[in-house]
Amino acid sequence: MPSIANTGDDIAAVCKRLAELGMANANGGNVSIRLAEGTYLVTPTGMCLRDVTAADLVTVDAVGVKLDGPGEPTMEVKSHISLYQQRP
Repeated sequence: MPSIANTGDDIAAVCKRLAELGMANANGGNVSIRLAEGTYLVTPTGMCLRDVTAADLVTVDAVGVKLDGPGEPTMEVKSHISLYQQRP
């Protein structure tokens, strides 16, 4: 599984690219990745994807509880986790 250290910048780059392509506007759209040991790195709620940096990302546990990060996780975090659980 990827680690936080080598994925934060990649996630931020994906967020910016999605915004550039018009696939997310204003505060719409979220990005996540499964990390090791049942944790996930997700974009914060209420933030435009074009503005997301690695420092903005939020780490959550397997049920969506915030473990680390400056903001709150996306409101759709449980949907993201559900999809990951369906695709182990």
